[in-house]
Amino acid sequence: MRINLEFTVLLELLMQDIVDGLHNALGMKHAYFALFSPDRTRLFIKYAAGECSTSLRNLSCALDSDPLLLQATSERKMTLFTDVSNDGAWHKGGHGAVSGIYLGGRSVGVLYGELAVDEVMSDAQASGFRQLGQQVALVLAQT
Repeated sequence: MRINLEFTVLLELLMQDIVDGLHNALGMKHAYFALFSPDRTRLFIKYAAGECSTSLRNLSCALDSDPLLLQATSERKMTLFTDVSNDGAWHKGGHGAVSGIYLGGRSVGVLYGELAVDEVMSDAQASGFRQLGQQVALVLAQT
């Protein structure tokens, strides 16, 4: 039982570190990792970093109400976006990237990072985002 608890704590720390990496290392204004609800109709933010990170945790969104997130959960590639028109709790209107996270061939959630409104994502930031997305998949595969 103790080993499982230690593994769970380590998993939590790794996931938060990855999201923190989006914010601190890549300069994302805010970043999060969201998981599907059991019925797969909503996404819930599990880990968040950056601006409003406390208020983002455990926030949910109906998947069918957000085309960007719906696209990310149905495609196996990172999507770069500019000026998301849905300015709200999940999007602030800046440039960024979103990627569906897959486990065993099935989408389990999304990794999201957004820059400040006046910033444009560099190639290095896009590459770093892609690499951190791969790290999320590797961490989840260990569960």
